Amino acid sequence: MEKQFTKSKWRIRFGFRSLLLLPVLVAIYFALDVPTKTMGVRDVGARLTRENNGNRIEPAYRAPLVLELSKFHIQRLPGQPDQLVTKSSFYFWFFGLVAKLPFTNETSRELPTASPTFGGIDAVDVRFD
Repeated sequence: MEKQFTKSKWRIRFGFRSLLLLPVLVAIYFALDVPTKTMGVRDVGARLTRENNGNRIEPAYRAPLVLELSKFHIQRLPGQPDQLVTKSSFYFWFFGLVAKLPFTNETSRELPTASPTFGGIDAVDVRFD
């Protein structure tokens, strides 16, 4: 005897409370934007300053509750153009609680060289996005 399988339709069902709760949670998340830009930058900067023997370091705002610290260096290899290497670390902040996230981002970009037609570099457009 063979069993016949029928296709069952899966429907996502939302209750009225769920539909009200979702926009409220999203609004609360985006409302944390201003405190992160002010208190979050201050708190994470204080932690980074303590970790770096008193050298003042200020992180950059990336998203509500997320801050970024970027470090730059120039990499010179023989026979290759100079590279600007950016390594970013990310931090989570929640009203005094600071935690380093396990994510890092490393990018490299070729540095512009002097052009013989202009007699040197007149203007360098380097963006740290």
